[in-house]
Amino acid sequence: MGKLLFNVLAMVAGFEADLISRRTREEMKVAKATGVLAELVAISRSTVLRAIELGHSRAATPARPCELCGQVLGMSAEAAA
Repeated sequence: MGKLLFNVLAMVAGFEADLISRRTREEMKVAKATGVLAELVAISRSTVLRAIELGHSRAATPARPCELCGQVLGMSAEAAA
């Protein structure tokens, strides 16, 4: 009896995972079509290493990570806002 219950619960969980995946894909399509979801930009390994170096070379305070990322990616705070 325990095996049957486990299998039924596993099937329900798999079905729910499929529903979540489907809804997520549909919502992402809508968001992309309306311009809410921007394209992801590939970041090179050298850019990531540069960001790490900048983070370690300066006094890292909670207010600075966004500024440092902007410098590495060539963006200003005004452009990101």
